[in-house]
Amino acid sequence: MHYVYRLQSAEDPEKTIIDTSSNVRARFKLHNSGEVPETAAHRPWVLSFYTAFPSRTRAKEFAHYLKSEAGQAFGAKHLWPSREAHS
Repeated sequence: MHYVYRLQSAEDPEKTIIDTSSNVRARFKLHNSGEVPETAAHRPWVLSFYTAFPSRTRAKEFAHYLKSEAGQAFGAKHLWPSREAHS
């Protein structure tokens, strides 16, 4: 299985990252340990969303979509609603 995941900075919730991995748990630990230079400055991270795909290609395609403007709107509405919506 291949996963698409979204991380959100606990310190700065506006900072997010969407990526893919075949092992979300291990990748999440790398992000929070500071071993991923692109995300080290915004630790700690919270896993706000993940989903599985049977192929790496499908996971990459969905991650690419979620990074687009339309994908961000879809995600905000259906996958990771804002905290304000639940207050």
